[in-house]
Amino acid sequence: MTDTAAEPIVDADVVDETTVGTDLVAAAPATGTTAMLMPLADPDAVKEAMQVYQRTLDATLDASDWQSAGGDRRFVKKSGWRKIAKAYGISVTILHQEKVRDADGLLLRAEAVVRATGPNGQVFDGDGYCSRDERQFGAKVENDLPATATTRAVNRAISSLVGFGEVSAEEVGDTGGGTELPVWAQPADAPLVKNAAGALGRLLDDATGETARGVYDSLTALFDGKLPVAVATALVVIDQRRTASRDNLEQIA
Repeated sequence: MTDTAAEPIVDADVVDETTVGTDLVAAAPATGTTAMLMPLADPDAVKEAMQVYQRTLDATLDASDWQSAGGDRRFVKKSGWRKIAKAYGISVTILHQEKVRDADGLLLRAEAVVRATGPNGQVFDGDGYCSRDERQFGAKVENDLPATATTRAVNRAISSLVGFGEVSAEEVGDTGGGTELPVWAQPADAPLVKNAAGALGRLLDDATGETARGVYDSLTALFDGKLPVAVATALVVIDQRRTASRDNLEQIA
């Protein structure tokens, strides 16, 4: 399933895509050619721009806009990047959104491309991705997964335009860093989930599937919206044993 958004996100201005390129471009006109790529400003001005950026962070962001990562490491969160965009007069437009599903319609991952445009005409496109395998997603995965991909794209675009490529808190989440779950605790794949759902319906003698769906939703809610391999496998095994027992009783009778 592919969703392409032509409208900007909240608090963003629409950018005419025909008037800007897809790379970081300079607003100043060309003054000639040179053998070396030269900065648009002298070193002191560049240094001042970086210092202004740091002062802007200190003046604009509060503790809730930062995420700590151990020691002195901290990263700007979504709320912080929105404040930075406001401070610099940056408009943000969603250029592309896509949802990737498996054969059964299960949402697997999402991606987004977002453009940040500065008041001086400079632009930068940022991309963001999010996978269902990320463990922080719960029952609202249909909403949260695409939203996270878009958030990462927005943060990356703003950071690349004014933040000197600074890594955002949501980007840190891409790298993982947590303890790997054992196989039995990991989310079951689509075929196993389908088999488990069918087994649940048979175990409950639920012809319509409505009761089974309610029980399934309750089970997944206990595990952040994902059915663990152990639980799914248990349902399938119990169903198989129950079917085998019935077959044996019918043969004896």
